[in-house]
Amino acid sequence: MEKLLRDFISHEDRQYNFKLGQLIASALTGFLAGLVSASIVWMLALYYINSFVLS
Repeated sequence: MEKLLRDFISHEDRQYNFKLGQLIASALTGFLAGLVSASIVWMLALYYINSFVLS
C-alpha cells in the first residue's frame, strides 16, 4: 500500500506542522498535474474529431 501511495503522491521537501497537511498538499499537486494532462488529451481528441472525422 505504501508503494501505491508513492506512485500517486509526490514527495515534497517542505515540512508541515501536520502530516495530513503534507499529504493534502502532495495529493493536490498530483491532482492538478493530472487535470492539466487530461485537459490536453481531451482538447487534442476534440480537435482531431472536429478536423478529421466531422469534415
